[in-house]
Amino acid sequence: MDFREEILAAWRQAYLDHPGLEQFKTRKKMLLWGVMGLFVLQKAVGLVSLWGFGNPLVLLFGAVVGLALPGIFALAVWRGSWKFSLALLLPAIYLAVDVLWNGLPVLASGEPYYTSFYVILAVEGLMALYLAGVTIWLSVPKRNRELGQVMNQVNEHLIRRSKELAAQNAGRGNRP
Repeated sequence: MDFREEILAAWRQAYLDHPGLEQFKTRKKMLLWGVMGLFVLQKAVGLVSLWGFGNPLVLLFGAVVGLALPGIFALAVWRGSWKFSLALLLPAIYLAVDVLWNGLPVLASGEPYYTSFYVILAVEGLMALYLAGVTIWLSVPKRNRELGQVMNQVNEHLIRRSKELAAQNAGRGNRP
């Protein structure tokens, strides 16, 4: 049996042993893609609002590099136990504080601002709520915490197995 078949067999067995795991895994994946989609939206709005004020390649490079940290958060939440989902509260709190401390006073002033300011403020508010909601969904319901732990155990098993196979192949002089 090759490793791809081992992966499929491990997940099939986990799905049989833990009803609801497959749906949980699918929903978790969709929610985390939503997280990344919102961060991409944030960067895109920032790019559009700054487009005429600098070198476009530098702005684009900065936006792409700026997606690395959210990507690390999303991967940690995907691969880790439910406790890793609490890491999503860091950007959620940062965004909420930014909206409350910087955005609301500006809105209360009654002065007109560029449309991009309002769009950025709305995106940040949406992101803070979405990140908090995802964190709550992953960490509060006991069933979701349990299924998250099962996912983590399957992933850890598959990572160990991958390392074993890589060591066997390296010992035989084969490239992985």
